[in-house]
Amino acid sequence: MTQSIPVSIVRDLQSAFGLTFTEAVPVSGGWLNQKWRISTDRGPLLVKQYSPRRYRPDKLERIEEALRRQLLAREQGVRCPFLLQRDGRVLRRPDPETVYMVMEFCEGRIESPETLSPVQMESLGETCGQLHRVLSALPAEPVLPTAGGYSPELLERFFSEKRDGPAMYSRAIQQAESIFAELDQRLFDGPMGLAHEDIQPGNLLFDGRGVTALIDFDRCCFSFPAHDIGRALLSFALEEGGMNREKADAFREGYSRYRPLSEEDLQSALRLSWCIELPWWFTPDFFRECSGVPARFLWEMRWMTEHWERLL
Repeated sequence: MTQSIPVSIVRDLQSAFGLTFTEAVPVSGGWLNQKWRISTDRGPLLVKQYSPRRYRPDKLERIEEALRRQLLAREQGVRCPFLLQRDGRVLRRPDPETVYMVMEFCEGRIESPETLSPVQMESLGETCGQLHRVLSALPAEPVLPTAGGYSPELLERFFSEKRDGPAMYSRAIQQAESIFAELDQRLFDGPMGLAHEDIQPGNLLFDGRGVTALIDFDRCCFSFPAHDIGRALLSFALEEGGMNREKADAFREGYSRYRPLSEEDLQSALRLSWCIELPWWFTPDFFRECSGVPARFLWEMRWMTEHWERLL
């Protein structure tokens, strides 16, 4: 259930930023977090409260670092929201139990694979390419995430720990394991560096011409930039009839204005995304019952498993 803005945040908005507001409208999205659109004399802003159930103190520090990268990307022209800071920090802690941030409220609409046009897809490619060029110049500790299949060892561990489940799960995991057994592990030798790590419909806003805002940098970390590319294709170019080549080509054209990207790179990005994300979605529980956004992710993994030899 969405709650009203805590009193501690209301008071801190005034004391830290001099902000008062006349209206606070709940905004959906973001597992366990709370968001509100507030009307202020500086225009509309978004307040995001982080769930203490979801984020430990060390994870919040990583988010602080990620949000600073967002600010730098914004300064370099990437279409992402401006963040308010106080004393050099984005995250505010008005009391021990409350952590929040304030950012520009961006206009735009959420698109789906069915509604996104090739023109918008080209703009998405341009946005990703520009972001990756900016992030490539920033320092980062070269440590890959450990949740998912970010290395052959992690993926091998996932398959070794597979569990009993519905017949559909057993067939799918067996097929996926066969792919892994023949996998060219040089796939993991691709360029590593900072990536957004969450290029999906809920984190992008569009108008008719293209991207108006790339949001939610919370997961931005050292990874494979190719994962952003693969995730963008899966999120917006993969339709019920298969991968939309016109959209894939449009993304590549936009991205290539900032960084080289070949058709072979697109294939590798998709396969790497499968390796990374499969452990998140190929679980007995998701095969038993799955709906909404997770159902889409599961379907994407199943589609790639079934079309591994020809993804484009």
